[in-house]
Amino acid sequence: MILKKEYGSKSAALTALAVAAPCLLLDAAAWEVTVWSLLVVPAGVGVAAWLSGVALQAHRRERLLRVPGVAIEPSSPEWDLFERAWSAARRLQRLARRVLPAPYADRLRHEVAATARDVYGLAGATSELSRQVRGIDATRLDREAAQLRACRTDADPRAAVALDRSLEALSDTRAVLDRMTAAREVALARLGADVHVLEGLYARVLELRAAHAPAPPDRLDALAAELEALRRGIEEAAELSRDALSAHDA
Repeated sequence: MILKKEYGSKSAALTALAVAAPCLLLDAAAWEVTVWSLLVVPAGVGVAAWLSGVALQAHRRERLLRVPGVAIEPSSPEWDLFERAWSAARRLQRLARRVLPAPYADRLRHEVAATARDVYGLAGATSELSRQVRGIDATRLDREAAQLRACRTDADPRAAVALDRSLEALSDTRAVLDRMTAAREVALARLGADVHVLEGLYARVLELRAAHAPAPPDRLDALAAELEALRRGIEEAAELSRDALSAHDA
């Protein structure tokens, strides 16, 4: 899944074109002009170069975002949100390098890279919560609890003790499930907010470029400060997710 967005990468496509074009010229100059020399060989070399570019970009992305023990569920809401956040972060980094003064650009790019890693980690925690929630059958819990309460009404005192223990265990499991479900909702909401903030920051840097004038330092400091606040919010959501998972493991 780390390759999902890299297949459509412009740089990978340009690399393939740059490699294939000379091959086409060499074919035409050195060999008899045939369909094989004009189309098949350059196309094959171009595809190989394109795939190499895709793999290289994916490797760079994976190295940048490497978070031990994190696995985002493929095709999940959190994966889609992370992909949007990653796309916005990458565009913001490129734009900052072109538009902002070097010290501010370096600071902003560092914060953006760290934010992307935090978003990746939160998306992974969200997926883990989703997997844990799916492992608990809420319908069965509610059904068994209702059955036990009905049996408890006319139960022998000794049986009632065992039934109470079962009801207490079911209640505890249900409480854990509710906490994990709530934590997942918070994490997804946080991921959605991260996407919108990163896309908004990108738009504001675009605005700075459109102004054709040096940006005042206070606006540049505000961008970096907003990213720092964003990371603190991500960490709070991740902490809530970890607490919910720890409660389930306990």
